[in-house]
Amino acid sequence: MSSGMMVGKTALVTGATAGIVKATAVGRARMGAHLAITGRDHGRTESPACEIRVAGRETVDTLLADLSSQREVRCLAEEVLQSPSRNDVLINYVGGYRDTRDVTVDGFAHTTGPIGFNGLQCERSYSGSRAYSQSKLADFLFTYESARKLQGTLVTANALHPGVASTSATSIYVASVPDLEQVTSRFFAHRKPKRSSQLSYDEATADQLGRVSANFVGLPQ
Repeated sequence: MSSGMMVGKTALVTGATAGIVKATAVGRARMGAHLAITGRDHGRTESPACEIRVAGRETVDTLLADLSSQREVRCLAEEVLQSPSRNDVLINYVGGYRDTRDVTVDGFAHTTGPIGFNGLQCERSYSGSRAYSQSKLADFLFTYESARKLQGTLVTANALHPGVASTSATSIYVASVPDLEQVTSRFFAHRKPKRSSQLSYDEATADQLGRVSANFVGLPQ
């Protein structure tokens, strides 16, 4: 991929403080993109920002937010919307694995499943592996539903497996290659389109998950 492929474009990368996500941000900087990255605190966010500056971008926007908090998610969204710069690419990569059930400040927990609508908050039983698996399924369902709702616009939504922490990661590829600018509602792994699980394409499940989730966080449906 060309080192100048992203010149003139702005990308927001959430959770870019470590690992594959930081590598994604650095890789995009090397391709010429203006970067905005998020982190929970100044110390955790400034370190990757310095690496991105070394990679070739003198200016990096650092946005502070704990994305497990609905209040801070809304504040971050408002800050991005009020920015004078147009955001061309959003790479969402914030998550975690827990062996025990943890509840966020808003009272939400990881979920188990397939999508178990009768126990989304895992109050009665919790399994880290089931919770993680269902959270990934929910990611696909939300992505494909977003793509359907955005049909007819210039906005695309895709899911991916990021691969290893290198500048050739799938997340960089999908968000950078011009041939994929109009591709939407797809899953990529190892820089190739793949088919995700059959349930991830179930529109009725996606619709129900969207309605339940909106109710959880107090959004209009």
